[in-house]
Amino acid sequence: MQSGTIVYCSREDHAPPQFAACLARLAQRHPDAEILHMIGNDIADSRNQAVMQCVGDWVWFIDTDMLFAPTTLQRLLDTGKDVIQVLCLIRHPPNEPVLYQHSAVQRDQGLSGAPRVVEVQSLGAGGTLYRKRAFEAMQGPWFEGILGREDTNFAQKLRAAGIPLFVDMSTPVVHLTPMGVRPKYDGKTGTWAVEYVATNGIGITVPFAAAPVPMVQLVHALKLA
Repeated sequence: MQSGTIVYCSREDHAPPQFAACLARLAQRHPDAEILHMIGNDIADSRNQAVMQCVGDWVWFIDTDMLFAPTTLQRLLDTGKDVIQVLCLIRHPPNEPVLYQHSAVQRDQGLSGAPRVVEVQSLGAGGTLYRKRAFEAMQGPWFEGILGREDTNFAQKLRAAGIPLFVDMSTPVVHLTPMGVRPKYDGKTGTWAVEYVATNGIGITVPFAAAPVPMVQLVHALKLA
């Protein structure tokens, strides 16, 4: 198995307990991976410093407001892609997927088709696996700009260098909002929906067209579940 570096960036020297638990379980499956915690207010600089400090053949950036299965990283590695992101939804309403299949500036409003690897026009760094050779294809600094733009700016640099970008729709993660939100595929109907998940693991699923669910209605539904 190729070794690499798992990176998470934050402004403070701590991480949410749920994230820390996910990271610990994942680290058990990747004992040869280095784990790097970058602390600072300049996210672009933190990411660039992480790239320069990383060891191994790949770098996986994960955000501390994401929850992921222990198999998530291996699934991304198994695709063999140089740059590939997990599937997640944005934290705030209307909880659109972080998926840019048709435009580099406009997110897809929903999801369609079976879970699969799709080529995209842009992506963020959170949950994205980069092979080290993607950084070697150009001079740094790779990430530039304010929070929320530093990663999409780098995505366009990668495309300009001829490196395609991908999202693995079969590898979804939870985005904490603080209640968890994630994409969910129904294999029987072949449709996608938004699942809201409480801290006790109970969740309710609504169509993308119905999201976001008013918080009062959501809390009530979870109590009845």
